[in-house]
Amino acid sequence: MNTSDLLDAIVRRSRGQTTGRRLPGNRTALLRAYFAGVPEEDLRHRDPKALAVAALGHVASALSRRSGVAIVRVFNPAVDRDGWLSDASIVQLVTDDMPFLVDSVTMTLNRLGHRVQLLIHPILGVKRSASGQLQELVPLRGDGAHNAESFIHIEISKIADADVLTRLQTALEDALGDVRAAVEDWRAMLAELRNANAELRQTAPTRSDVLNESCDFLDWLADDHFTLLGYREYELSRGKTVDRLRPVPGTGLGISRDDPSVTTPAVTLNPQARRVAKTKTPLVITKADSNSTIHRSGHLDQIGVKIFGADGKPRAVKRFVGLFTSAAYTERPGDVPLVRLKIDRVMAKSGLDPTSHSGKALQHILNTFPRDDLFQGSTNDLAKMSAGILSLQERHQVKLFCRRDAFNRFYSCFVYLPRDQYNPRTQLRIEELLMRAFKGTSIETKLTMSESALARLEATIRIPPDSKIVPKIAALEKQLEAVAQTWRDRLRAALLAQFGANAGLRLFHRFAEHFPAGYREEVDPAEASDEIQKIAAVVDGLNDLEMSLDRTARGAAHRLCFTTLRLEEPIQLYTALPILENLGMKVLSERLYRISMGTTVLWIQK
Repeated sequence: MNTSDLLDAIVRRSRGQTTGRRLPGNRTALLRAYFAGVPEEDLRHRDPKALAVAALGHVASALSRRSGVAIVRVFNPAVDRDGWLSDASIVQLVTDDMPFLVDSVTMTLNRLGHRVQLLIHPILGVKRSASGQLQELVPLRGDGAHNAESFIHIEISKIADADVLTRLQTALEDALGDVRAAVEDWRAMLAELRNANAELRQTAPTRSDVLNESCDFLDWLADDHFTLLGYREYELSRGKTVDRLRPVPGTGLGISRDDPSVTTPAVTLNPQARRVAKTKTPLVITKADSNSTIHRSGHLDQIGVKIFGADGKPRAVKRFVGLFTSAAYTERPGDVPLVRLKIDRVMAKSGLDPTSHSGKALQHILNTFPRDDLFQGSTNDLAKMSAGILSLQERHQVKLFCRRDAFNRFYSCFVYLPRDQYNPRTQLRIEELLMRAFKGTSIETKLTMSESALARLEATIRIPPDSKIVPKIAALEKQLEAVAQTWRDRLRAALLAQFGANAGLRLFHRFAEHFPAGYREEVDPAEASDEIQKIAAVVDGLNDLEMSLDRTARGAAHRLCFTTLRLEEPIQLYTALPILENLGMKVLSERLYRISMGTTVLWIQK
């Protein structure tokens, strides 16, 4: 069946079905509009009758809806109540059509661990009475005669616990409330951003290229490079030992709207934040503590615009929270105000000729630097980190670079390691090591692979607000090196230690690539180093058979391992068993490893 046939089946099976309430409009037209955008494969394997009844029940739930209030239902359908059954739990929402709805709803579901199996999102034309009663419901024509309302139907993995259903409904209601607040206050927040820019220009104590670039940056944000989600103004209250940011009542917008029932407390600045607040740097760009509930997951971006008093000192902060848009991350760094100034200053500080090989390499490092760190990092931070990265020069080594957040809330770390040393298990070990080293509360990582011989693991480690951790980079790098070392790396080190540089490297290059995965998993590199010399003796024809009986690095103290090395075929166990038993030994297990080197096949038997 094609999509048209499937829609015909849904309409046909809807006949005679009732919701117990009269639905306005033409049922056939409504059902066709409801399912019009659904992929054919999502409809083909579902019961047309169940789809029809679900859609009609969804529409019936919207017969009465007050302006500005979303209808959210999270339920397991029952025949006696809903007229249909499903193997999934159902989420149905009705609200005024707005940006970010689907993104925010699915993000909430994913964050809470509920897998989306089906999503249907018709936007229908609606007319309601002053009290919110549904008068007319039609396919949206875009003629302005009807208001656009979003009907979102989602099927998720089955939830049996009624309390979980209730908590999910509450979370979705909160997310939709945030979306509505941000969308309704968007123009007001944009006006505040422009006002903050004008006020910064007027109150800044000195004229400088930093001020000009900061103001241009605010203009750039307003030009579709920042999704404004919240705004609030704070007064800076100074004390002898403690400074505080006191929220100005009535200034909250978007997700930062004032709640009349709650008094927003003042924010006590930690020593690091206190130092930042006192500087004459016009902007403070960082990540907020809170996660986004709108559009895109992750910590919210935060832009603080300082307002200066007559004495030239900061007296207030206008704080904007939101998300940098995709355009902000893809635009050339040289075209981004403030970022381009930082890059120019780093290049000047390096003393390198921009046309030289090293100068071009440094420029490339800065142009491909994670954009959030270009936004947030100081010139000194960027200069130190980029110089260190430049000095790597594609060398086969592990290197760590760290930058502390302006408010001492997180560390941004870059771990560079050889590509051949990276694997998911290594990444997990690196994350665990960084969390321990920084006594972190959470970690977010991102892997970057390019044509470079080095992989870059970017890690953001959240730390407690009162943390006094100062990382010892050199010691931490040594731990990372140990964590990132592969079996081959450890084998190479063991061979060099045992046989010296020349002989050790010859043995490594001759045999290291030929050990199967099972051998590398079960045999310690130091043990393998001991065996390689015997392997060479057998392969070179010096001995037909090599045997040993000893304890292994990983074995229990009361157990011995009998090892044989032989070309072409292993020793049959029934041959060796009587000899071993005659020596008073009991065979517990046998492991075979096939070493293939061209036409030569060697068997290791343990």
